Amino acid sequence: MAVPTDDDSPTPGAQKWFSFFTISTDSVIYQSEVTRCYKSACWRTVNLSCRALRTQTRGNRIAVQVWIKPITAADGFDVDPVEPKPASTDGYTLLRRYVVDLFGLTLLKQAPENTDVPHSESNALLIALGTCWYLASPLPPDAVRERLPPKYLRAQAVSIRRMYTETSLSRLISLCTSLEQDTRWDRLKGEDVWRSEHRARLERTRARVSFLKLKLAAQRTRTDQERARVDKQREQLLEKQRVMERRYADLDERIAALNDRKDTFADTEHKLKEVLLARDMRQAVLVLELYSVYHVKPITEDLCSIMGIELPNGTFTDRDDDAIATALGYVSHLVLMISKYLQLPLRYPIKLLGSRSSITDDIAFDRSDRPRRFPLYPRVKDRSMFERGVFLLNKDVQQLLEHHGIGVRDALATLPNIRRLMLLLYDFTKQHNPDHGTPA
Repeated sequence: MAVPTDDDSPTPGAQKWFSFFTISTDSVIYQSEVTRCYKSACWRTVNLSCRALRTQTRGNRIAVQVWIKPITAADGFDVDPVEPKPASTDGYTLLRRYVVDLFGLTLLKQAPENTDVPHSESNALLIALGTCWYLASPLPPDAVRERLPPKYLRAQAVSIRRMYTETSLSRLISLCTSLEQDTRWDRLKGEDVWRSEHRARLERTRARVSFLKLKLAAQRTRTDQERARVDKQREQLLEKQRVMERRYADLDERIAALNDRKDTFADTEHKLKEVLLARDMRQAVLVLELYSVYHVKPITEDLCSIMGIELPNGTFTDRDDDAIATALGYVSHLVLMISKYLQLPLRYPIKLLGSRSSITDDIAFDRSDRPRRFPLYPRVKDRSMFERGVFLLNKDVQQLLEHHGIGVRDALATLPNIRRLMLLLYDFTKQHNPDHGTPA
C-alpha cells in the first residue's frame, strides 16, 4: 500500500510518521516509523498483509493520519532520511487526516513507480494485490476514471468492482500472502535442492580431486622410480662409453702398431722376394750349368741323348745294356744334383753308383717289411725290377716338373721331360738376366 504525503511548510525538511486505523472501531492497523520528508510529494509503501489478518473490523472506511514535526537546528539538518525512528505524538502536529471509503477499487494497468504514481487527490490509497495495483478513492468510479489518464486504466468501467469489503480484502491479502509464501517456499526449496546438488557436486569434485591427487602421487612415485632407473642406466651407459673409448684408444694404438708392422712386413716381404728371386736365379743358373755339363740334346721330337748316348722312352729292347746303364747313370746323377740345387727331397731316393745306380721305394714295402730297391741297369735276373726302377726314376723327374708348375705329357719320356725343365729355367733366367747365355 502506498500513501502520498505532502509538505507545504517552508522549512528545508521535516520529520513525519503516519498510521492506519478503522473508523468504526478506532483500532490501529499500521503505524510507521519516523522518517524525513521534503516539500515535494513522496510515497510510502506499506505491507499490510500480516496485520490485516489480525484486524477484526468489518468497516468499509479507513482513516489515515499523518503527523509531522519541522526539523530545527537542535535536531540538525543532516538527519538521515532513510534511518527509521520510533513513532510518537510528542512534539508532532497532525498534518492531515484522510478518510478512504472502500466503495470501489480501480484496477490500474501495472504497478507504478514512486515517481509515476497516478492520483487525483491526496486522500487516496494504492493497494498492491499480486502484480497489479488498485486505487481506493471516496469518489465514484466514473469520477476516478475521468480524472485518470487512459494509459493507467486496464479494465473498462463496466468491469470495475463496485464494492470490496474488508473481509474480501483480507481474503485477497491472505491469498497473496499464501502465494508469496508458496513462492518463497518454492524458492527456498529450490535453494535447498540447489545446495544439495551443489554439495553433491562439491563432494564428487572433492572425491575426484582426492583420487586425482592419489593418482598423481602414484604417478610421481613411478616417475621418480623411472627417473632413478634411467639415471642408473645412464651411468651404466656412460661407464660403458668410457670403457669403449678406452678400448677404441687401445684399438687405435694397435692399429697404428699394426700399420707400422705392416709397413715393416711389406719391407721384409719385398726383401724376402728379392732374396727368393736371387735364390731362384742362383738355382736356375746352377741347374743350367748342369745342363751344359751333361749336354741333353734332342735327336728327334720325342727322342733325346745325354752325353752323346741315346736313351729310349720306356722300351729298352734291342739296345745295348751297357749304354742304357751308362745313360741311366748320367740321368740319375743329373736328377739327384737338380734336387739338391732346388732343395727338393726326392719321393724315391736314388743311390748313385754310376752305371750300377739304384732307386728305393720307401712307400711300398714287401712282406719282410724292408724298403724295396730297384736297379737302374738292365743286367738283372728279374727284368721287371729294372723296369720298375726306370718307372720310379721317371716319377722323380715328374716331381721336379710339377715343383715348377709344369705338366707331364708323357711319363715315360725321361730326357724330353728333363729338357723341358731346362728350357723353363732358361726362360726364367733370361727374363731376369738378359745377359745370360743360351743353352747348347
